[in-house]
Amino acid sequence: MNRQTMISLILYIFCFLTGNTNRLKKNNLSLNTDRNITFSTNEGTWISLDISPDERNIIFDLLGDIYTIPFRGGSAKQITSGISYDGQPVYSPDGRKIAFISDRNGSENLWIANFDGSNPEQLSKIKNGKVCSPVFSNDGNYVYVSQKTTWGLLTYEIWMYHVKGGSGVQVTKSKGYLNKIDPSRMPRHNALGVTLSPDDTYMYYALKNKGWEYNAKFPLWQIARRNMKTGYEDIITSNEGSAMKPKISPDGKLLVYATRYKTETGLRIKNLEKGTDDWLIYPVTRDNQESRSSDGLFPNYDFTAGGKEIVFTKDGKIFKININNKRLTEINFQVNVNLSIGPYLNFPYRVENDEIESRIIMDPVLSPDGRKIAFSTLLHLYVSDIKDGSYYRVTKNEEGEFHPSWSEDGKYLTYVTWEEDGGHIWRVNVDGKSSPKKLTKIPAFYSNPVFSNNGKKIIALKGSAADHIRAHTERSVPRTLMNIISIDINSGKLKEIAQAKGFGKPHFTNDPDRIYLSGLGDYESGKGLSLVSLSTDGTDKTVHITIESGDDSGWSKEAVNFRDIAISPDKKWALTVVNNQLYLVALAQVGGNTLIVNVNKPSVYVKKITKSGADYFNWADDGKMITWAIGSTFYRLPLNSVLSETKSDEEGEDISQNLSPFETKISVTIKRDEPKGTIAYKGAKVITMDGRVFDNGLIIVKNNRINYVGRLSNSDIPEKAFIFDVSGKIIVPG
Repeated sequence: MNRQTMISLILYIFCFLTGNTNRLKKNNLSLNTDRNITFSTNEGTWISLDISPDERNIIFDLLGDIYTIPFRGGSAKQITSGISYDGQPVYSPDGRKIAFISDRNGSENLWIANFDGSNPEQLSKIKNGKVCSPVFSNDGNYVYVSQKTTWGLLTYEIWMYHVKGGSGVQVTKSKGYLNKIDPSRMPRHNALGVTLSPDDTYMYYALKNKGWEYNAKFPLWQIARRNMKTGYEDIITSNEGSAMKPKISPDGKLLVYATRYKTETGLRIKNLEKGTDDWLIYPVTRDNQESRSSDGLFPNYDFTAGGKEIVFTKDGKIFKININNKRLTEINFQVNVNLSIGPYLNFPYRVENDEIESRIIMDPVLSPDGRKIAFSTLLHLYVSDIKDGSYYRVTKNEEGEFHPSWSEDGKYLTYVTWEEDGGHIWRVNVDGKSSPKKLTKIPAFYSNPVFSNNGKKIIALKGSAADHIRAHTERSVPRTLMNIISIDINSGKLKEIAQAKGFGKPHFTNDPDRIYLSGLGDYESGKGLSLVSLSTDGTDKTVHITIESGDDSGWSKEAVNFRDIAISPDKKWALTVVNNQLYLVALAQVGGNTLIVNVNKPSVYVKKITKSGADYFNWADDGKMITWAIGSTFYRLPLNSVLSETKSDEEGEDISQNLSPFETKISVTIKRDEPKGTIAYKGAKVITMDGRVFDNGLIIVKNNRINYVGRLSNSDIPEKAFIFDVSGKIIVPG
């Protein structure tokens, strides 16, 4: 061996070793891969593949790793491994490089590597985004990819990255104008899955001028052709089942694309010169139109170098089809999977039998004398002492009890109940010694009752019980379908005051003639969280303030999480929760116009009260005290202590770090309902936690604990057991 050969060999070994070491270093995921799953398979799900330019190999992804097989088929060679998820590999035009998608650096990005997986390099540098469907430029200097970085827009943009580095060049832009009436109708250029004409004249991709939406109607996508010099874009398909994942033939004359027909997806072939458009094969693999298409709309497939065949996946297998005679040939493959997985996360724990402790107090309100707190938890109404948190139940009823409110003299509480067939409004003496009085006669969905200033009436919201049952959550019950009502405490006469129109949480100030409510959207513009008031007869509605949050750079100017607004008794201040934090806002009079306040860029005095959040909030002590609760802790903060702070939010100071509210921890405990007796499940196929299988199994549960698991023939069923015959069923852990 001569000197030059020896040096070359040493350099080759060095590059090989450093390439493999580099591959390991590039995987920066924090989970330890201390376990492996090994098995053999000859099929996969949603396999994306590509053919090497010399037509010797097929590269494809399987279970987050990348493999190659000979073009004729055979045993697969694994070229990437580890806990990272690698996929959608494609070859460079010279076959020396591959591009692929990987999250090996903690966020999904575009990567390139040598054809054997060594020396991986990250091209895109996005965080918490999505990239998919990479493809090399014809000269191999760039990689095009569909990239989603702005989650609010829910759309993909096409970017190109030079293989030597750089921050990337944006080709298409998705952001359009914001439709504040219906943001889902905002035009947004959404481009997925690039293929390039061999002469670099056109770029083809699937286009949809909107984001992702529920209950979408087809067609959603069509194939767009973009002039790579002028940027002019035209649509060249009009399929009812959409058109997606285009692929140009090597001579640039044919375009293959996927489309949905009835309930399945196939491949069509379009002659760009003659204009013909025919089925190539149907069906193949299901497309991904209904989801957010994080791996693209359809798995990658490829033309052979001569353009006479297409290689694709169907029914978990790899096939090639002749585009002229439609002859279909399977390319058999065998993969010996060695899959790295994270640490074992099954931790044994014991189901508790002791008392249940409430972790949250709902709608807590301070009594007029400041000594007691009324609240709801564990479905019932309680009153707690402000000093030590000791408590007692106010009623002995079994219905669910919610939304307590004090009378002005502190002797009574009003609240609502809820059962499956509807609820009612009640009044009860706060001492808990007398039976509550039901004030309503017709069951409905009632909420947020509050005493009028003179104590003779109760103001509340009333809606359909059926609407509430159908709603996903309590806050999704449409306030637009509810009415503001009043109830005479003595006669029980119910009167409808006005439609709620999206507003709720009625409350009063020192003015007994007006009812204040808050909700998302004012009557004119439909934006922000607004405080409105009505006269007690339902007329003379007035918008007092609209709360906003955020800036103009994102998807929407308004914040995602707004809560109600509560006005102080003297009408000078308002409390509101924005993004789960409590704010104090000065309520300025602006001469007939609505005061609009952005809590992040305040035009009036705004102070952030909390730093750990607020579940519920209210005014107390005639507006001298601010109260809120988070979890099972009730907080009180004098208004003067807030106003005496000199630090300014505009200077970036967080006043919540300097406040010291009074705390009352309330720990409500009740006895746990625990089933008694013995149940036997016999005859099922039983699979245990450690992997044993009993075809004719028996499970015995005694006093809510699994007492026996095994074969039915190995144990006698207890004489007093309640027996379930579950023959033909399968019972698994969990």
